[in-house]
Amino acid sequence: MKFWKLAVVIIVFSMASNASSAIITFDDNTDYIVSETHPIISGGFEISLEPSSADFSNSSTTRVISGGTGCGPECVYNGTRYLYHLHSSITDAVGGVIFTPVSGEVFSLISFDGAELHLDRDAETATSIFVVGNQVNGNVVTTEFILDWVNDGPGPLDDFQNFNLPDTFTNLTSVMFDGVGSAIEPQSGWFGMDNVEVSMASPVPVPTAVWLFSSGLIVLIGFARKKA
Repeated sequence: MKFWKLAVVIIVFSMASNASSAIITFDDNTDYIVSETHPIISGGFEISLEPSSADFSNSSTTRVISGGTGCGPECVYNGTRYLYHLHSSITDAVGGVIFTPVSGEVFSLISFDGAELHLDRDAETATSIFVVGNQVNGNVVTTEFILDWVNDGPGPLDDFQNFNLPDTFTNLTSVMFDGVGSAIEPQSGWFGMDNVEVSMASPVPVPTAVWLFSSGLIVLIGFARKKA
């Protein structure tokens, strides 16, 4: 192998990252109530509420449920457990739902399934889902997905839509999902979500990368001298 080709291989390996994909389905969690003082763990992520000015320590504004259980048959349904989030119908003090890796790793958000919670309470149901990503470098990325308001509970229709995130949702330390309310009650914004797909990245620590790169250079120098 030529000198420059071997150098490229060593540089690539020294900067390599280990990546693995995962889908947060909420099926692994039996502790279903989420509050500011009581986050839950699912799929390797801590799921909590954004701090607010109100006391929701014993609130049921955010839960992991099965369709028709804890919400009623009019709620969205996909045959599995999913997370729903309610804003208060009185105050907008309730924040969004935050996902943070338990391991502290950075990650990319690939996609998720989202839906309006139920259509018999149109004024309080979300018209869209707003997503905010916090990146490891301090930058913030955002996007918004419009909901189709197609929902028949356990009927034959697909209540959930699948949303793909833009490529900017990488190198994240956390991500927040929040419902955007209707013109009648903008402080509401009830929505459901499921199957949150993420890609975990474990960057090689800088000291390790430097050590690998330096070792590679030493080996290359040795080969060059021997060849000469």
